[in-house]
Amino acid sequence: MIPLIDTHQHVIYRDKLSYSWTKDVKVLASENFTIEKYNNLTKDLGVAGTIFMETAVDDKYYQEEARFVKNLLNNSDNKMLGMISAIQPENNIGFEAWLDESSEMGSVGYRRNLFDQPD
Repeated sequence: MIPLIDTHQHVIYRDKLSYSWTKDVKVLASENFTIEKYNNLTKDLGVAGTIFMETAVDDKYYQEEARFVKNLLNNSDNKMLGMISAIQPENNIGFEAWLDESSEMGSVGYRRNLFDQPD
């Protein structure tokens, strides 16, 4: 079996963060999708490592999400190799500081969800 890298791994911790977009997704509306659940579901698929992809938490929690995921990243049992953090380039206050902090935490890329932003 060829070792796989999952480059788009999501986890959802409703008890720690808020994900308004999940309210209409029955399986996600009330339950967590933890790293433990992910690892259990993929244990026989040859996943050798993952890159966490930000999970579109409510805007005010995007930095908190990366700080939380850093703790998951620090546990080698999770096989996380890095994370793609949320970013808000339109937010000029603290933007450079966030780039510095998040890169030191293990961010290997950034994504800004635009589906909920005005054109």
